[in-house]
Amino acid sequence: MARPIRIEFCGALYHVTSRGDRREAIYEDDDDRARFLDILAQVAVDANWLCHAYCLMSNSTQSPGHPQSERPGERPGTPTKPGTPR
Repeated sequence: MARPIRIEFCGALYHVTSRGDRREAIYEDDDDRARFLDILAQVAVDANWLCHAYCLMSNSTQSPGHPQSERPGERPGTPTKPGTPR
């Protein structure tokens, strides 16, 4: 069963996470981590999202942040990996 759509509103604080399957690593090396941070920065700009912090662990990522506009969900389906069509 799919998750319900999350309600978003300006000023709300969200805790965004991702995890590897069965505690598997999600980054291969430091270059991979740097590439993820580049993508996170671009997604934050595209979605008008303020990322307060981030924590990159071998098998998970966490980043609290909030939308900066009155219409935060304007661009649904933002890719989480390179090459994903918008």
